[in-house]
Amino acid sequence: MTSAKAQSFMTSLTSRQTEFIETVLRLNPRIATFDCDGTLWSGDAGEGFFAWELEQGLVSKESPARSARATPTTERGKSPKTSCAGNGHHAPGLREEVVKQACDTYFAHAVAPNIFPEMRELIERLHASACDVWAVSSSNQWIIRSGMRHFGIPPKPHSGRRSGYRKRRNQPTASFEFPAVPAK
Repeated sequence: MTSAKAQSFMTSLTSRQTEFIETVLRLNPRIATFDCDGTLWSGDAGEGFFAWELEQGLVSKESPARSARATPTTERGKSPKTSCAGNGHHAPGLREEVVKQACDTYFAHAVAPNIFPEMRELIERLHASACDVWAVSSSNQWIIRSGMRHFGIPPKPHSGRRSGYRKRRNQPTASFEFPAVPAK
């Protein structure tokens, strides 16, 4: 952002939001890492995306996750950790490009409107100060990559569930691998 553009945007933030940004910038961080859901935007992008995939019919009818995930986590009596692990291989058979396009579409209409403006401004200003900005999430890497474009964070510096590709009908297909981390 140019300084005039930054000043224009900053005037739309509350004094408390502006004070938060200035407090962080005074620390002059060289590296900053942000969790995505609940920090950069409200809501859970990964869970929302999966529900949207079900509604859109993108998840294979053969996928065991389709029936298991159709019931909310609390109704199934599962913890968020168990729930995340259950999302494991819900996308076998989907081409990577289909998943990427679906994530871009979903993020733009369902998550981007919920980006916290002070966090967008903070990250913009951290970039301008040569801070190395990273993002982490337990959501799949494609939805997080879609989100990072809204913050100017390049594809490498973030961590989401990692994908793997298997050959199926001569097409790379999406599958997820989960980090061993405690539940949120």
